[in-house]
Amino acid sequence: MLRNRIMKAAMEEINQHGIKFTMSNLARRLGVSKSTLYENFNSKENLIGSIVDALFDDIRQQESSYFKDEHVSVKEKLKVLLVSNPRLFGPINDRVIDDIQRHMPDEWAKIQRFRDEKWQIIVKLLNQGIAEGSIRPINLAVVQKMFIGSTNEILNYSFLTQNNLAMNEALTNMADILIHGLLTPPDN
Repeated sequence: MLRNRIMKAAMEEINQHGIKFTMSNLARRLGVSKSTLYENFNSKENLIGSIVDALFDDIRQQESSYFKDEHVSVKEKLKVLLVSNPRLFGPINDRVIDDIQRHMPDEWAKIQRFRDEKWQIIVKLLNQGIAEGSIRPINLAVVQKMFIGSTNEILNYSFLTQNNLAMNEALTNMADILIHGLLTPPDN
């Protein structure tokens, strides 16, 4: 399908040049005319918005299989939820989120709504874990602030480059600390 090919090639352009890529370069990469691009996406913003939507759908699809499996523990479900990354278009350059936050307020609002949606799932999992005794009773408002604050910092491209971290690596570390805490487990 041409729309999917365009989105995949656009993601490659975004990874190389950020969201300031040109539709001319994208058309050249695909070997099509710019008018072909605009027949499928009425603007570059619409194209980027479609990519963001597709990435979120990809993450939701990956996560749904874990949440339906009753054999997967709450802890594992939380970990998947905290570190899941889209696989649809391959790896995403860490600066892309920063670019979207700075230059595309509508798409950034989508990202914020997606994170709010994830938080609602996290609350359900935390409450499930508390009810079954695998998670101690905690203040969910504090955990939410920790999650949002941590995620905001992890998505900051300057933080990632200053600390020589990839976004996925930083998210994995964040999830590990949030799930396992700071202390070493006591000897059994």
